Amino acid sequence: MTTILIIDDDPTQRLVASSVIRKAGYEVLQAGNGKQGLGLARLYKPDLIVCDVQMPGMSGFELVEALRSDAELAETPVIMLTALGQRAHVRIGMTAGADDYIAKPFLAVELLDAVAALLSRRKMRQERQLASVEGELTETLAKQKQLLALQYEKRLAEELNQRWSEEGDRNTDLHYDQAVVLAVNLFSFIVAQSESDPARVGTLRQMHQRARDVLYLFGARHLLPFGNDLLAIFAGDSEQGFQNLQLQAIRAGFALRKAAGDVIKASSFAVAARKAAQPPISIALACGPLVLSQFTDVLHGEETSLLASGEAIRAVQSLQGWAQKAGWAVAGLPCVIDGLADMVSIGRSAVIEQGALGAPLDAMELLSLAT
Repeated sequence: MTTILIIDDDPTQRLVASSVIRKAGYEVLQAGNGKQGLGLARLYKPDLIVCDVQMPGMSGFELVEALRSDAELAETPVIMLTALGQRAHVRIGMTAGADDYIAKPFLAVELLDAVAALLSRRKMRQERQLASVEGELTETLAKQKQLLALQYEKRLAEELNQRWSEEGDRNTDLHYDQAVVLAVNLFSFIVAQSESDPARVGTLRQMHQRARDVLYLFGARHLLPFGNDLLAIFAGDSEQGFQNLQLQAIRAGFALRKAAGDVIKASSFAVAARKAAQPPISIALACGPLVLSQFTDVLHGEETSLLASGEAIRAVQSLQGWAQKAGWAVAGLPCVIDGLADMVSIGRSAVIEQGALGAPLDAMELLSLAT
């Protein structure tokens, strides 16, 4: 339900505005001053705020300025109310960042029309942003599809062989002081379906191929299976820059979520996915030091296996398992978005206990990435 926050130090005016808005079918929160209202806004993330101008402590103008400087609340629509019908106050309110301005006493229909208009405008803006992200992803994947189909396996093999040849000893370790790790429960949902379904194996193969395409497209350096999960490691030298690795991993997470959903929707498991208690795919992002141990079996065709270990692996395991149970689509640790606060939209947060595995983790729900 749409939530609207009413902020007014006058109890009568606050009651009138709340009654009008509640009767129109909206959920209402109330605050008696600007400081209290700002706290409620940060806690509940309302869809719209109706705020008085003149209040003790923090005025309506100051409140709007505080909202616009908060990344999570900057786009929240604000309607300002005042008994002062002077143009100067309108100008100050709009300069501060208010979206609309209504003089008291107001008519119920006047307030409701303003609320409906701003909510509609916000919805259209959000839809345009989503369409823009999806359009860019579709275009990028389309341009790379043919190239990946023709050259993917050959180039990947050449690249991996070159990387390992530079390490000297074929049975050795790769140490990364700082890397971003992505974990996705890519196969759990399909494996859990009926083994007699003829589409099961084909769907597993298609899911694996699509995931590899997306992850390598967005810059993953290593991919390796981890039970029913798939791990992608984003690491590089100092010239590449850790912030670039963060962006690559986050973009890969959102793209992978969509690609996996497309595979399931196109398969015979689509109905089961809609009925599932939890989303089929959950993605976790963590960062920290890790070690990749390489094992080459010369006797049996020189096949190479990788084993990942370290702080980042333990963290991403705990986070991915928790996110799957909690129903979070994409979860991350603070280090993943460090320096990217203005670009990443954050939802819920939680503290995950690891017990003997390590210290508690501060988990965040990642909702979207600005283009």
